[in-house]
Amino acid sequence: MPRRSSQKTWTFEPVLAMSYLKEGFDVSAKLMYDFHTKNSDTDTEPGQEFHMDWAVGYGLQNGLSGGVVGYNYWQTTDDEVNGVTAKDSRSEVGGIGMGIKYWPKQGPFTMTFKQYWEYGARNIATGPQTQFKFTYAF
Repeated sequence: MPRRSSQKTWTFEPVLAMSYLKEGFDVSAKLMYDFHTKNSDTDTEPGQEFHMDWAVGYGLQNGLSGGVVGYNYWQTTDDEVNGVTAKDSRSEVGGIGMGIKYWPKQGPFTMTFKQYWEYGARNIATGPQTQFKFTYAF
């Protein structure tokens, strides 16, 4: 589904998500590839990107699960500015950490906490990341 970014471009992002669940164990991955359109105001076109999120965890009977989480990101093509390829503009970074999820059997919500530490960063801002997500289904 295309999304409009703040840089006055459109991004088209096909997604493939998969999980393997067996006896409390969960191995999941989400693969995404981004195609960006040109920003006509600045005559720039961001490079294409491949990124993936992954997790390996174990769930308990009380709705609590946890494990190792991570992500990897690679810019696969160079940016273009005024029709000229911006050499050495490709970015990449990875992150690994821990995740905890609470999903009560009777409740319409989930809570997820993830802590990542990044590695292998190139041409991108980097640092530890903490994420908390609350989801309510209605």
